Amino acid sequence: MIVEGAYTEATIARTIIVVPLFILGAWCGRTLFKIAPFAWFKKITYAILIATGVSILAI
Repeated sequence: MIVEGAYTEATIARTIIVVPLFILGAWCGRTLFKIAPFAWFKKITYAILIATGVSILAI
């Protein structure tokens, strides 16, 4: 893909921004899962999924 030019400067810049946020989110989720009761974690997860779906539809 590199040879074909699939990676542009914009793609690399987005990756540099998104990857640390993804890692931070995964770490926070793992930590919260250990602390919070399952019912809370389930509600928060559903809220995030609904917010993500709505934001995708809004675009």
